[in-house]
Amino acid sequence: GERRFSATLYAAQPDSLPQRDALRGTGGSVYVLKRRDLVAGSETLRVEIVDPVTGRVVSTRSLTAAEDYRIDYFQGTVILAEPLTASASSGGVVTGGPSGDYVVNLVAQYEYVPAITDPDGAAFGGRVETWLPGDRVRLGVTAMDETTDTADLQAQAVDLRFQISPDSHIEAEVAESSGTGFGRSVSTDGGFTWVDEPATTGTDRARALRFGAEISLADLAPGADGTLRAWYEDKEAGFQTLSEDIAADQTDWGFGLETRVSDRVSLSLGYEDFTSDDGNRRRLGEATVTFQTSDVTKVELGVAHRDEVQVGDAEDTGKRTDLGVRITRDLGADQSLYVFGQTTVARSGGIRRNDRVG
Repeated sequence: GERRFSATLYAAQPDSLPQRDALRGTGGSVYVLKRRDLVAGSETLRVEIVDPVTGRVVSTRSLTAAEDYRIDYFQGTVILAEPLTASASSGGVVTGGPSGDYVVNLVAQYEYVPAITDPDGAAFGGRVETWLPGDRVRLGVTAMDETTDTADLQAQAVDLRFQISPDSHIEAEVAESSGTGFGRSVSTDGGFTWVDEPATTGTDRARALRFGAEISLADLAPGADGTLRAWYEDKEAGFQTLSEDIAADQTDWGFGLETRVSDRVSLSLGYEDFTSDDGNRRRLGEATVTFQTSDVTKVELGVAHRDEVQVGDAEDTGKRTDLGVRITRDLGADQSLYVFGQTTVARSGGIRRNDRVG
């Protein structure tokens, strides 16, 4: 195969400062960043779907200027091509809210010119990756050093990806950070009001380890239809990236399986286990069976069990098992109508019931 190599390097202007914003989706398209007078072309925008309990970034999607958004650098205004919802579904029938269990954030990192201060320091970094001979193994190295009036973070990472087939891969990453980090500004109303979350005092060195796999079932058994996903993450207190600020040692692992049993029946299974040294813990398992009863109608039956400890929050601490059903009808023209109902069948501890219909 053809060997592929790429390198991306950056360096910030010495008269600007870095800023990191997280804006919760509002259902709209217009978002106002915290700062004005942005350095043109310095922005990196992405949409993150985040588990609010564990902080795990379930998925991320980078946005492209002109195609996905327009930006006014003087006013700090971003206009998205498509509206951004506040929540996202985990894909299971049983949910913790009407729109889903995950939070949707617009995350912006950029440089801005301060009005008065004359900032010291500099920001630079980059990424280099190459496919080794055979195009099966990709090696990547990422590094950054941001030391300015408002930031102090050095981070390095090495990652390896093994491409089993076009639809299957295994990847691993080791990262290390030092410094006190960035901090960030958070808005839940599109940028009208802000809460500043200062960086925690980081340790001299903190490490993180991540393994991930996405395997097509056809690569395991010829004729099988489906996907198996699995992950394992271990992060030390003080580890920081542009989107994370780890306060206590934590581990998070889990898997998901989606497969088609027959032409009209499919099965989905998932499990996640999160443990943190600050006492927070969550074990969540769920299963969904989907019946395609006609070309336009499907019926989903689901069960979810959670065992959760949230320190200081008795109403979300305990064990609970929920059953649910959802019936969806495809109306055509990218429109659908669904009805659902779910109920708690077993519960212990202070955790609340989760009965819903709609």
